[in-house]
Amino acid sequence: MRLRQLPYLGRTALEGFRAHALMNLIAVIIIALAFVVGGGFLLLVINVEWAAEGWSEQIQVTAYLADGLSAEATQGLRSRIAGLPEVAQVRYVSKDDALKAFRGQLGPRASLLQGLTESPLPASFEIALRPMHRSADGAERLAGRLRDLQGIEEVSYGQDWVRRLQGFLEFLRLVGAVIGGGLLLSVIFIVSNTMALTVLARREETEILQLVGATRSFIALPLVFEGMIQGLLGALLSLGLLYAAYELFTTQLYLQAVAGLRPGGIRFLPWQLGAAVVGAGLLLGAIGSLLALGRAESVER
Repeated sequence: MRLRQLPYLGRTALEGFRAHALMNLIAVIIIALAFVVGGGFLLLVINVEWAAEGWSEQIQVTAYLADGLSAEATQGLRSRIAGLPEVAQVRYVSKDDALKAFRGQLGPRASLLQGLTESPLPASFEIALRPMHRSADGAERLAGRLRDLQGIEEVSYGQDWVRRLQGFLEFLRLVGAVIGGGLLLSVIFIVSNTMALTVLARREETEILQLVGATRSFIALPLVFEGMIQGLLGALLSLGLLYAAYELFTTQLYLQAVAGLRPGGIRFLPWQLGAAVVGAGLLLGAIGSLLALGRAESVER
């Protein structure tokens, strides 16, 4: 194909799109709805993962110290912990500080502790993890290192909560992959069947072009362009519908608590993913058209 043929091919594709406007419009709407379903689930995954990043910042490992540890030994232990690769920050909590915090958690029932003359709670180190280690595996690795240190009695990091969070995210990604694959196949099926009808409707025109010496690519490319137009319009329409739903969702007063899952509220698709949706529409439109042409050629043979 020569570059000077592009205007003709594009014009022919647009004319064909207008000539079968109703059929193409229905295909565009169905493609858009398919992308809306996939994009909506993608929005859910993005926002859950974004919220999970905020929750993961709260993951910390608590190392409880043995009683009777000297100030020098405590400081040495703190230095060793601070040097571990997973550790971002170490905060020492004395026995008295632990009791004070416990009283605050009890609230009105703090009077139950009035008879205590000495804190029964152990001193501890509250350890914040580096961002790349804020996961169940990272916390488990650090806990294993801490248990090997002399002077550490017990290590806790909310194992069950961290594992549940990670498992939920993995489940969402798996479901998203399954839904995404099904939607891609459905878009190809829609475009392919629509273009198959278009090919049948243009059979006479195609035969005339073949008689005057038109090449297969010259005949096929306008149809491929037409399929790409379907995919492009469907993808753009889906993004518009998703954004309208997003605006409606985030402006509802009763959803402010949901928006408060993380500062900044709920996110829309980043521009990179929006561009990927448009690119997917173009690509799937082209694939669907090529499949329709292949089926038409096999029928003719």
